Amino acid sequence: MFRTKAIAIAASLLISAFWGCSEKPKEVKQEAGKEVLITTAKAELRPVERSVTFVGELQAEEEATIKAEIKGKIGGVYKNLGESVRNGELIANINSEEYRISQEQATQALKEAQSKYELARLNWERAKGLFDKGLISERESDEARESLKGLEATVKERHAALEMAAKRLRDTSIIAPFSGVIKERFVNPGDYMEDKGAIVSIVALSPLKLRASVPESAAASMKKGLKVAISVVAYPNKIFEGAVIRISPSVDPRTRTLHIEAAFSNKDGILKPGFFAKGKVVTKGDDKAVFVPEEALIAFAGIKKVFVIENGEASERIVKVGERIENLLEITEGVKEGEVIATSSLNKISTGIKVEVKR
Repeated sequence: MFRTKAIAIAASLLISAFWGCSEKPKEVKQEAGKEVLITTAKAELRPVERSVTFVGELQAEEEATIKAEIKGKIGGVYKNLGESVRNGELIANINSEEYRISQEQATQALKEAQSKYELARLNWERAKGLFDKGLISERESDEARESLKGLEATVKERHAALEMAAKRLRDTSIIAPFSGVIKERFVNPGDYMEDKGAIVSIVALSPLKLRASVPESAAASMKKGLKVAISVVAYPNKIFEGAVIRISPSVDPRTRTLHIEAAFSNKDGILKPGFFAKGKVVTKGDDKAVFVPEEALIAFAGIKKVFVIENGEASERIVKVGERIENLLEITEGVKEGEVIATSSLNKISTGIKVEVKR
């Protein structure tokens, strides 16, 4: 009997202990005269840029694969991978002997046609005069005129043939259509090229463009000329600045985003087509907003708060956060300019706790 009572008492004590531990801990009251030592900072107004962030890929504004307009053997290739080329500069040539001969033949044929035409013109003028005097028949006059017309057509044909021969001769020289850098070389001297065979590909490194998408909500603030700042993995500590140059007239219905293009001068050639970039479009740069040090912010379960110090006591404020500038956070709601904010010992204070500011 005694043993049963002892077991029952022990069980009762264990249950009491369990429920006691399960209760939420009561807030510990602050002992009198023992203020929590903290550091503080004043909420201050600072200029802030309003921006829209994006990711995108850098592309060349101009890029082309240069192809042969004629067939023939490659005589020389004067530019290689990675080398710069100027607009109009010779890149390669095709053996021109055959095309030079063709031009000479076309030139000679035109001269002969022109000579015959000149004789026919003189014959027509003489026949016209004789016909006017009644010395030859109308049929003879018509024959002279028709002969002149035929030779005139022949001259035009020979002239067109000469122009084509001259073009083919010019096409033996492969020149750069714009300034850039050789991205790829496809041929070597001695290779035989068919029509439209690829010689090299050229990419212009300056300027470069970046195509990106911004949210539909930012569409109203997008304008040509807005400043764009990007960073790339290859140069993590460097910011590159450009400007918006093109804006799509419509929002993509699938992604609900607006496509924009920005240009970057890239005069030093540091940026490369294909670089992945992160950046922002600065939509407004003259706002002023309240900022506090980032160490003043407490964030938990999606709620952000700070402690405002008033008359030596802490007061909790739920806040909304905006832009970040270095180690400062913009407070868009919950704190006013000039209010004193706790920046340390945040885990030791709550609303109503007395505090002492470190000197």
